[in-house]
Amino acid sequence: MKQIQITFPTCKLNENNTLAHILRKEEERGQSFFLKFESNSNTVVIFRATDAQTIALLRDLNDAGVESYSQIDVLSLDVSKPEALDTGEAVEIKPGKIPMEVIRRTIRAGNRLSFTFWTYLVIACIIAGVGMATNNAVSVVAAMLVSPLMGPILSIGFAPVVRDKEFAVNGLRNEALALLTCLGLGSLIGIGFLPFGYEYGWPTEEMSSRGDPRNLIIGALIAIPSGAGVALSVATGGVNSLVGVAISASLLPPAVNCGMNVAYGVLGSLIHMKHNVDSKLHIQIGLVSFALTLVNIVCICLTCSIFFWKIKHLRPLQISPITYSPNILATVPSVLSPSSVLSTTTSSSSDTTTPTTTTIIVNASEASSTRSSGDRS
Repeated sequence: MKQIQITFPTCKLNENNTLAHILRKEEERGQSFFLKFESNSNTVVIFRATDAQTIALLRDLNDAGVESYSQIDVLSLDVSKPEALDTGEAVEIKPGKIPMEVIRRTIRAGNRLSFTFWTYLVIACIIAGVGMATNNAVSVVAAMLVSPLMGPILSIGFAPVVRDKEFAVNGLRNEALALLTCLGLGSLIGIGFLPFGYEYGWPTEEMSSRGDPRNLIIGALIAIPSGAGVALSVATGGVNSLVGVAISASLLPPAVNCGMNVAYGVLGSLIHMKHNVDSKLHIQIGLVSFALTLVNIVCICLTCSIFFWKIKHLRPLQISPITYSPNILATVPSVLSPSSVLSTTTSSSSDTTTPTTTTIIVNASEASSTRSSGDRS
């Protein structure tokens, strides 16, 4: 359940027929709580809605351009009585019509360096490292599903579209820290497998395939549609498609493979003195693997930006500052006081009851005269 508060200039009700229609629809939906604070300059509307209704409302407001001159606040309600506002009306959320605010919140949440992020990263690195060390392709695929590296990449690709420096800086910083972590854990895994590298036939097929320079071109060809897929998933709210994108966009395994091969190439000859360890080959595989990671990241970021801008037509929010009139601010406390008198119209019958709609019209002269008479008394 959400509580929605919309603040906008009063004149826009007459100028923007779409806004008036949207508010009228919300009022007629059967809301059990609908307040309108109205003055000569500004109007504040407060009502409740379900999560599905909130997404549909934000979509309609965005299409009508209401965001450019209004302030829209959406609050989550932990407890709300009555609990449901279900009127039996099906709310259709069309694919590709997820509001910009929801997209921003989704991308920002995936770019946080939280405990969960680091936990998933460490788990994915261990699974990928052991899988490549033992030539287990299933484990490597599982690591791609657990990997959280796509979150910062989405933030980087989203930044130029909305012209938000914060998304770019945080995305680049978090992705760099995550890649350094992958390299460090990969090196530790490579050191841990030093006594067993010869027995497992290092480099295994899973390791050497990510170190082939020819795979850089193939990786780019795969990363480009993967970037479009992940952008489409975020923009339309489709989570299931992210699973296939995570598998196709090989990000974490090559970074872990780089640390493993470099560590084994430098220290392997010291452990396996009786066997010929091709240090040059392992270091080459490691460097090419890291280059594959960078190529995938760059291609996904560019494709995300192009897809967000050209296909989904996402644009920066053009928000004009709202000047709050002292009329409404000065009189809201008096409205909330016990001595306030609210004009309420309620229609009821023996079978059905129409929910109450309260409209509070505030006038500057009335407010000042009310305060003056209160002071004299």
